[in-house]
Amino acid sequence: SITDGLTYYGHRLPELHGTHVYADYDTGRFWGFRFENGEVIDHRELADTTHRVVGFGEDHHGELLFLDHVAGTIHRLIPNPQPDLSRDFPRKLSDTGLFSSLSPLRPAAGVVPYGINAEPWADHAVTERLLAVPGDETVTPTAAAWTAPTDTVLVRTLSLDLIQGDPDSRRRVETQLLHFDGRQWQPYTYQWNDAQTDAVLVDDQGLDQEFRVADEDAPDGLRKQAWHFSGRAECQRCHNNWSGPPLGFNTAQLNRPQPGHSNEVSQLDAWADSGLLAASIPDSQRPQLTDPGDETADLEQRARAWLHTNCAHCHRRHAGGAVLSHMHFDLPLDQTNMLGARPSQGTFGIPAATVIDPGHPLRSVLFYRISKLGGGRMPRLGSSEVDRAGTA
Repeated sequence: SITDGLTYYGHRLPELHGTHVYADYDTGRFWGFRFENGEVIDHRELADTTHRVVGFGEDHHGELLFLDHVAGTIHRLIPNPQPDLSRDFPRKLSDTGLFSSLSPLRPAAGVVPYGINAEPWADHAVTERLLAVPGDETVTPTAAAWTAPTDTVLVRTLSLDLIQGDPDSRRRVETQLLHFDGRQWQPYTYQWNDAQTDAVLVDDQGLDQEFRVADEDAPDGLRKQAWHFSGRAECQRCHNNWSGPPLGFNTAQLNRPQPGHSNEVSQLDAWADSGLLAASIPDSQRPQLTDPGDETADLEQRARAWLHTNCAHCHRRHAGGAVLSHMHFDLPLDQTNMLGARPSQGTFGIPAATVIDPGHPLRSVLFYRISKLGGGRMPRLGSSEVDRAGTA
C-alpha cells in the first residue's frame, strides 16, 4: 500500500537532495529515487520502520515530515547512527553458526528443536523448526506474547517429497530465519543447493523455482510445482509488529508434547525445567491450538486453527488485511464478522454471497478464495498450491 511522498530539496539531509521519497503503509519501509533525463536512477531503500505512513509534508525550511496514522504523530528521517553491517551478514547457511552439520542436518549445541500445534500450509512441504537463544539468556512467556532476548533466531526448514508421500525422496528446499535485532524480527531466506550440502542467502527481492513431483493424483502422475522464495518485504507483510510476535512462537502454538519424546513430556515444561524460559506458565494460562490435521479433534476447532494459522495474522485489527472479518481463534465466532457477513472485497459473481454461509460452502466467498488459484486466492502470501485437506 504505497503512500507517495515528495522530492526532497532541504539541507538537513544532503545525501537525499533531489531524491523523491515514498513509503509503504503495510511494512513501514521508505524508498527513494532520483529522476534524471527521463530515467529513474539510484532507486534504493532508505529506512525500515514500524510506522503506518499515510502522508508527507514539509516545514517552512523544506525539510521532510511524515504522518503516522495509528499513533497520529508527525516524524522526520535522521541519519542512521548504527553502522551498516550488511556486508558481514552470512551469505551461506553454513556460516550462520546454527548448525554443526548440514549433511546430515544437525543443529549446533544449544540450538533447540521445537514443534507447533498448527503448521501453516506450505505447498506440501514438511517443516522442521529450531530455536537459538544467545548464551544463557532466557525467553519470557506471557499470555499476550513471548519476549525474546536480542539476537534470538527462529529457524524453519521446508522440505519437499519429490515422490509424493515417500520420505526417502525428500529434499530440503529453503531455510527461513527470523532474527530478533532487539527491536523487531528480521526475515531471511536461504535456498538449498541441488547437492543438499549448503544453502545460499536469497536476494531481498526473492526468487522462483519449479519442481517436478511424482504424484498419482496429478494429471499423468506428474505435478509441476512452482516454489516462491519470498522477498524480505513479502515476509514482513506477515511478520511485523502489527501482527504481533512471530506467528508460531506463542503459548497456544507451543503448548504441546516435546518433539522426539512421548506425549507425556510437555514442551513448555521441558523448556522451563531447562532454564530456557524465565518462568513456568501456570496450567490455567495455557491456551492450545488444535492441529487442523487431527481427525479425532473437534471439527470447529480444527477449522478455527486453520484460519488462525493461515489467515489471522492479516485478518485482524490493525494488520495488513483490508477485509473486516477477524479470524484469530481466541475471538468468539459470533464476533468474527464472518458468518452471514457481506464480503467487502468482491463476491466473484456468487449469488447472495457472504464470507461464510453456514452449511452452504458454495455461497461462501472464504471457501471460494481458499479453493482457487490466481487472482483473489487466499492466502495471498506463503503458498501457491491449494490445501485440499484445508478446504475439506
